[in-house]
Amino acid sequence: MISVSKGCAPSIPSRDPVITTTIRPNSTTTTTTSPAPNITTTTTTTTIAPPTNTTTTILTTTTTVTTTTTSPPLIPDGCCGYPIPDVGVNSARPVRSDWNGCNQTISIQCQASADGTYREVRVVGNYSSGGATLASGLPITGAVIMCNPDLKAWYGQNPALAWTIFNCVYVFRNGSTLVGG
Repeated sequence: MISVSKGCAPSIPSRDPVITTTIRPNSTTTTTTSPAPNITTTTTTTTIAPPTNTTTTILTTTTTVTTTTTSPPLIPDGCCGYPIPDVGVNSARPVRSDWNGCNQTISIQCQASADGTYREVRVVGNYSSGGATLASGLPITGAVIMCNPDLKAWYGQNPALAWTIFNCVYVFRNGSTLVGG
């Protein structure tokens, strides 16, 4: 038997032509020697890697977005929706909470100061889409509107000319306008 120290190459006598020695775990060194006088020494080291298990951790974040779509309230047949926005008209009678929810006549009033800032104040139907003036004056103007159930819209004098929303529009001396209440 040949004694081998860890990290040292074995010394091989010529009478033992093949020696296999393990010099570290999972590796084998094989040395082959030919008999004298032509001494040939070949050393081969084979390392066998232990099987490895690889674990990959992937961090993920999940975001849940909840959306709510609200549709305008359904207007029953024979009715009109309440045409006065929460802001944009000085006064409306009845107010939304006292309205019958269908076709009750509504009185609109718009008022501006008479200090010379404004040329006039108007009651306008569907102002954002061009609209039409139902009444104008200074310092106060107003209109009474009624429901056209076939159109589900409101009119002043002519049932064929109807709108769904009304605003007070203030006209300044220079002609510029302000929508509001």
